[in-house]
Amino acid sequence: MVKRNHCIFLAPSNDDSVENESGDIVVPSGRTLISEIAKYFDTFGSPFQCDHYGWEFVYRNTSNQRISVLLQGSYESSDAAVDDWLIIVSPLPNWLVWGSARRRMHEEAIRMVDEAIRSLPGVSVMSWLTDDEFAKR
Repeated sequence: MVKRNHCIFLAPSNDDSVENESGDIVVPSGRTLISEIAKYFDTFGSPFQCDHYGWEFVYRNTSNQRISVLLQGSYESSDAAVDDWLIIVSPLPNWLVWGSARRRMHEEAIRMVDEAIRSLPGVSVMSWLTDDEFAKR
């Protein structure tokens, strides 16, 4: 079964990015948003910055397996009041978890992220896509 692990959604604009003197983004937008989503999980510390493009947190699921949740702003919205966001949910490699156990773990993670996003005020137009569907966008 192919997983829909890419979620595209709209959320109220909250530009918490930081630019340097040259206008380059040194801290991407989204820290506040990913922190709100991370509250729903047993995370390994605070969300951390992924270079200049986004934020990530890692959590352990009920089977003690690690899952990565990565948030990126797409900056494609034509409405200044909302921002387009992308979340990618990925199980981290673990040689002890294979087959159906890995699939169930990933499904659980996607369901939990979906619930966390839907609980945020002002979120709309959510769409879950497979890797192939996202690549064709």
